[in-house]
Amino acid sequence: MVKLTHMKTILCAEEQKELIYHQMLENEHRSAISQVRLVTLSNLLKIDETEDNEALSLRLSKLLNAHKNEFPIYAEMFQYPVFCSEILSFARTCALYSITPQELPRDTASEMELAEITSLALLLPLREKRTAAAREELLNQAADLAIEEDRIVFEADPFRAAFRKELHERITSMNTSASPVPAEQIELRRAPSVQMELEAIAQDIVKQGTSCAVVLTSVSSQLPVLKQVFARYGIPCFISRETITPSILPAFVSLVRFALSPSAGTFLTTLRQNAFPVSCSSELVRWLEDTCTEAVYQPLADQIASLSAQDIHEAERMDQQGKEFFQAIETDLKLLKSSQCAADAFKHAYQVLRNSPLLKTETEFQTALQIRSRLNQVLPLIETREEAEFVLRELEGMRVSAEGPRHLFCQICDLSHPAEPVETLYVTGCSSTSFPGVPVRNGLFDEAYVAKISRFPTLSDRYDLWKEQLSWLENTSRHVIYSYPEADYQGKEIQPSFSLTSRIPTITSWKIDQPRPRYQQDHFLFPETAYALYGGTTIRSSVSRVERWFYCPYSWFIQSGLRISEFRGSMLDSATIGNYAHAFMNHAVSSRGKDYPSFEPSKIEAFLTPAFDSLSRRFPHQKTLLQLSKQRLVTALTDTLRVLGEAEAAAPSWHPNATESLFEEPISEHVYLKGIIDRIDFSAASLRILDYKSSSKSLSEIKVKAGLQLQLLSYLIIAQKLSGRTPAGAYYIPMKEGSVPAKAGVFKKTNKNGVELLDANDNEILHQYEISGRKLSGWAVGESELSEEAYKLWISPGSGRYSYARIKDCIESLYEYFYFGVTAGEISVTPVKGACTFCSYRPICRYHNPELEVKELVYEGIPLKMGKEEADHENG
Repeated sequence: MVKLTHMKTILCAEEQKELIYHQMLENEHRSAISQVRLVTLSNLLKIDETEDNEALSLRLSKLLNAHKNEFPIYAEMFQYPVFCSEILSFARTCALYSITPQELPRDTASEMELAEITSLALLLPLREKRTAAAREELLNQAADLAIEEDRIVFEADPFRAAFRKELHERITSMNTSASPVPAEQIELRRAPSVQMELEAIAQDIVKQGTSCAVVLTSVSSQLPVLKQVFARYGIPCFISRETITPSILPAFVSLVRFALSPSAGTFLTTLRQNAFPVSCSSELVRWLEDTCTEAVYQPLADQIASLSAQDIHEAERMDQQGKEFFQAIETDLKLLKSSQCAADAFKHAYQVLRNSPLLKTETEFQTALQIRSRLNQVLPLIETREEAEFVLRELEGMRVSAEGPRHLFCQICDLSHPAEPVETLYVTGCSSTSFPGVPVRNGLFDEAYVAKISRFPTLSDRYDLWKEQLSWLENTSRHVIYSYPEADYQGKEIQPSFSLTSRIPTITSWKIDQPRPRYQQDHFLFPETAYALYGGTTIRSSVSRVERWFYCPYSWFIQSGLRISEFRGSMLDSATIGNYAHAFMNHAVSSRGKDYPSFEPSKIEAFLTPAFDSLSRRFPHQKTLLQLSKQRLVTALTDTLRVLGEAEAAAPSWHPNATESLFEEPISEHVYLKGIIDRIDFSAASLRILDYKSSSKSLSEIKVKAGLQLQLLSYLIIAQKLSGRTPAGAYYIPMKEGSVPAKAGVFKKTNKNGVELLDANDNEILHQYEISGRKLSGWAVGESELSEEAYKLWISPGSGRYSYARIKDCIESLYEYFYFGVTAGEISVTPVKGACTFCSYRPICRYHNPELEVKELVYEGIPLKMGKEEADHENG
């Protein structure tokens, strides 16, 4: 004869099950639990938690679309899962309370449509209809279970709460065994801001060192900040009910969309989501975004003809990566492209997904199983592309709960998910809008709408129930600290919750420790290391790299010392435009000499077209942008040549002698300089340097002495050394018109009877403005061989001369300053103004202080510009 043993039944929430089993094992010192049954309210109400909402949402969408003509207001919403989900949720509530469509409000056209839509939703096999019909029977069945304990702490759903209450009335022997811990100390504290509130709580947890729980009143806004703060303080915590979007979801959706419509766009989306079993590097994704026109390997061929040697090397490397990647995913691509219908697209996408490396994590794997379960429900219902897109939108909105290792030292939860008993309970964000945080209805069926339904639970009843359930806050810990911030992230004032201030009259401020910032030791190299690393007795460098050191030694070290450079594709940018403009000017001067401004726009376009055509083949998605950019460059060069033609006519003694002059020469005792001089002009016995710039630029004496403007004057010194001619000046030629203030009109007093209005639309005046915006900018160091009037007209600032001897000595001193600084190991993070603006290495140095002021490093207080008497004396 078999002896029957007693089965203990406990009523609990779903999330409590694991913890209850663990507590039983620990308390009874056993390795297994038997004869214990844990049931939830969903079990008692016979609610099938596995019922797939996707299937019902899709069925509702199909049903509504079949009656689309009857709903002119909401017809366009039937394709969106969020709309169908809201309708279903309300229909379920109506089914629970046996609310018929005839009881729904019909005061407006919108409400009439909602009532009819809800009536259609109630035709679906909703589980709530079965629950409402069998409520009495379910109560009897639950009573027969002889539940001994009720460990539910929070239940704010009116229907379930009423069911639970009646169950207690029928099972009078049922105990509420969740041991309350009445609060002995209740405080209300304030912090200056949201960030400081969480900072204060973290500091208090570290100081106390006892078990605690943090209750968030707004999980979505507070949890990300809290996780960062706790990670910084090293606080171990358990986050219950954290909702995330697994990576596997967008990956799967992108594969399905590609299978439904194989194109370059949908293929690139799969790569961005890392959807294929073989990972695609971020740099390859960026490369393919520029080059891919269809989901097949496309060799470069002649697409890189216009690139520099370095860029060609990078392009060939990326091309090889692309070839290997396409070979690796060839089988998967063929499978996806073979999809004949929507069902095939979903099946083939899932087959590819099964080999994804994303599935190595437990959360992603479980999500994939959920996807498969949902597909089993919805695939038989999908008949059109629109319905397939509906399911994809549903999947995109899917969220899952992820729980890390359970750690009872610190629990993170919200108001509706109680924590286990702890020493201290912190309730954060207790503002007037967040606490007690009673859920109110919004959307289509808001509070104003449901207030018209007599059998719908009233807001007052739901409010009272919610407040009653929140009693757990002061029955979980002997020390409860309510907290609120005084200001939000924008600095707007936040008021505390009235329900707290009405019973806790004293509000104290958090005591927040603000330790002094720890300044890292300056970066440096040992001189022996620096001396060996950078070439010993001499350093060979370009001007731009030397200037980078003066701007920020640490940035220079990363680029030139560690040789870390960012791959810059060859898509159109300011550097590429500048290269093309330089190439044309070199071609124009080389082919026509002094007569180079005579180039017609058609000739300019003919010169630029091969380069832009090459870019169009290289970047097929940017053809329109490239065409517009070419036309803008042709216009800019035409305008530049027109103005330069007049400037050349005003300087008949000057003739272009060399363009794109490559050199590698010593500039000082320890520094060899290499570079390319854009243009060198000769007169009878003098020379001048001209440098093309994409925008207006001028020399600043303080920047020259700070080592920030070395190029133009260094090139002048090199050119004088190589040619032996007397230097006359060095100037920038702007390839783009600078900003010039233009007045709409000017009144000039001509006589006692009135004033004269100068017309700013006059072509002569506009021409003067054009010349002002394109003046050569630089320094004269000798006789200009121009008339005083021509010099003022074409060269800015138009007067004054600089001492070539002092300039040469200053520039050489700066290069020596650079050499001895580098070989001494000077690589500190000391950026001067302008250094950080376009720096690629800011995430590495993490410099957050203001940039340093520019200051003279050599020739302090000694002017490079000659006074009038000195200039007159030098002229004889």
